[in-house]
Amino acid sequence: MPRMTEKPIVTVRVMIYNNASKLHETIDSIMMQDYDAIEVIISDDGSTDPDRELLEKERQRAAEKCLDAILLQAHENMGTVAHLNLINSKANGRYLMSCCPGDVLNDAHTVSSIVEAFEKTGCRYLTSRRLDVYDDHTKVRPYAFTGLLLSCMPGRLMNHMIKNRNLISGCSSFERKDIFETYGPYDEDYRLLEDFPFVVKLLQKKEKIGFLNKVTVRHGMGSGVSTGEIHPAIYKDLLTMRKKLLADPEGLYQSTVDFLKMNIEE
Repeated sequence: MPRMTEKPIVTVRVMIYNNASKLHETIDSIMMQDYDAIEVIISDDGSTDPDRELLEKERQRAAEKCLDAILLQAHENMGTVAHLNLINSKANGRYLMSCCPGDVLNDAHTVSSIVEAFEKTGCRYLTSRRLDVYDDHTKVRPYAFTGLLLSCMPGRLMNHMIKNRNLISGCSSFERKDIFETYGPYDEDYRLLEDFPFVVKLLQKKEKIGFLNKVTVRHGMGSGVSTGEIHPAIYKDLLTMRKKLLADPEGLYQSTVDFLKMNIEE
């Protein structure tokens, strides 16, 4: 258990799969935070050649500054969705956030800003902006207009995303842990796609999603599944999502239903 604190604990889930080489800079960015109630869970999802010594070294470094630092190691690869559910079952935080090696919290106030936004809005799911870092350029996503749509026209945003692409990325979104008591864990019918189906479910059920108009993470394109190319398992997960939405079209426009019917081919 983490040391006692009067502040809400934030659990930072550091998720690894064959990409631990940049873990040091990720831990550095966590240790620089001005918020002192952070629990770090470093979790390796069955990497083919895990560097256990490196992982333990980084866990010990994180433990010097944070309330607690835990190391989890799976015996075999589970995929992002099951991996997140495992980490969530071990987390002591009221608030949860995720990053992969190569992701860096944007500044020293990132975690405190996230907690402040949760406390101010009362929402149980909060999204923000991120800086995607490529080899030769950077790009801030999503547009700030996304926040206005979440506030004023969430149904319209949901239908737009289903027909186009997800604008609410898991790497720059955060959960209040009790949201899973209402909606259950991430759906393990998916392997890699945890954020998109869950966000759509929240929007279907009219759960308020807060928007923090701040870049919270510098996201290395190449971290996690963000390689710049779409993993084949993502295509399979998207197909599963479309079939599930056709079976439960709550809140979908007829044009969205028509789109789904035209795009469920194997």
